[in-house]
Amino acid sequence: MASFTYCEWCSDMHDVWDTLVTTAVLGTERRAFTLSGADTQVDFLLQKIDIKDVVGALLDAAALLAHYRAAGQMPAQPTAAALAAPAPAHDLPLCPARALPHLVAMLGGSQRALLPEWLAALVARGWRVPPAALPDLLELGHQNAALRPALLPAIGARGRWLASQNPEWAYAAALPEVTTFDEAALANAWNTGTRSTRLALLANLRARVPDIARELMARDWASEKAEDRAALLAALETGLSQADESFLEHALDDRSKEVRRTASRLLARLPESRLAARMAERAQMLLTLTTERSGFRGRKQQTHLHAAPPAQCDAAMQRDGIEPQPPALRAKLGERAWWLQQILAAVPPTHWSAAWERSPQALIALAEQSEWKDGILEGWQAAALATHDADWAEALVRYRPANSELMGLIPAERQEVLLLDLLRGDCMPLHKHPVLDLLRATSHTWSTTLTQAVFRTLYRHMRTWRDSYDYQLRGALTDEFARRVPPTLLPEIAAGWPDEPNIRERWQGVIDKLMITLQFRYDMLRALQL
Repeated sequence: MASFTYCEWCSDMHDVWDTLVTTAVLGTERRAFTLSGADTQVDFLLQKIDIKDVVGALLDAAALLAHYRAAGQMPAQPTAAALAAPAPAHDLPLCPARALPHLVAMLGGSQRALLPEWLAALVARGWRVPPAALPDLLELGHQNAALRPALLPAIGARGRWLASQNPEWAYAAALPEVTTFDEAALANAWNTGTRSTRLALLANLRARVPDIARELMARDWASEKAEDRAALLAALETGLSQADESFLEHALDDRSKEVRRTASRLLARLPESRLAARMAERAQMLLTLTTERSGFRGRKQQTHLHAAPPAQCDAAMQRDGIEPQPPALRAKLGERAWWLQQILAAVPPTHWSAAWERSPQALIALAEQSEWKDGILEGWQAAALATHDADWAEALVRYRPANSELMGLIPAERQEVLLLDLLRGDCMPLHKHPVLDLLRATSHTWSTTLTQAVFRTLYRHMRTWRDSYDYQLRGALTDEFARRVPPTLLPEIAAGWPDEPNIRERWQGVIDKLMITLQFRYDMLRALQL
């Protein structure tokens, strides 16, 4: 065999491939082709093809070259500098083999919603996932950021090393200690990285050295695209502190509306920021509490909450993030109530509790009597969300159970008390009652008491309602309920369903799906026990 270089071989094979493609496009009757290439083994195999059958020969040659193009070429020889550092030793013991079938099933798409629970149970035992599962898990984490908190503690040192080999998995890669950072290398990683890579780097830095992360982001801030500036600025939420205030205040003058909105939202979460002070000053002029005496010798007292929304949305308000026009979904609220809501949303609700020495429940009851109640209550709701205020969140949910987005702020124990109170009342029909959305908004495993109360209410619904539009309840039963019920109650639940034939006929498919999920969870968690 004649000698040839790798590059010459690639070039010759490329020419033969181009010839085949051109012939296929033009047609064998319009273009003749020959099967010759470099003096190599692939050329030897090409010469074995019978060209009497022109079409068959074309297809055979294409199949042969396609395989060579995919796997038959010699890889480029890497330099020593390009070689990755060896993977570190495992830092966690491997999970037992009995737990793997459930992981394999979830990675294959079956019961995948249970993967966070499996990972949490794995981490609680101090184990790691098997190496073969790392690529699939890291790719799932790339596609679904919500999975990352459960995934990252379970991949171990080898998983973090593997993540560093793929820019799309950078969210899981380990960073070296800050003291070992080379400023030039860090700047290069920042300047050459994709948006996802830079966001992952920024998130890691903000969790450990927030000031360094902010300074890195600020270096080329003005030259970043608007959508990148907004995404990077939002990452400051991790490790947010008063030290970020100057940079965020500067971002209020950004040419991008989304950047300005993000900056105002973050500044509102800093009680000592200039924006928070400006908003509190505005709000103080909008709401006043008065007490009037009436009756014999003024023995009766009546307290009123008065609201005076802004008459206009001036430039200073707009700079601080107040939107002049309400969105289409909030058009009925009116402009002045919309401005009132946004200002109140930027003031921690504890400001009012402290200023007026009244509980959230008492203030909500007073707001209910105001002609501007929608603007006030929606502003307080947004403020509770922004400040993660559990007391105000619970008071607002009790006042209006439809506020299911606030449930995540309330501790699990208090969630259960609230839900049990609602379930003791009239929840029929269950699929139209706000308690359903509150139950769906929980994220913890329910207690036995709450589970039994939920299923008693469910059985009552099944016996009294035949509404074909209760698909939301059916979906909740096989999804959120199936992931919240303690698997140990599987026998009790299996034996508790109504026996009436007409009920079973309408609900059997939903029941079966729920029981399959509960059985999977029961077996999955049992396999992870010591």
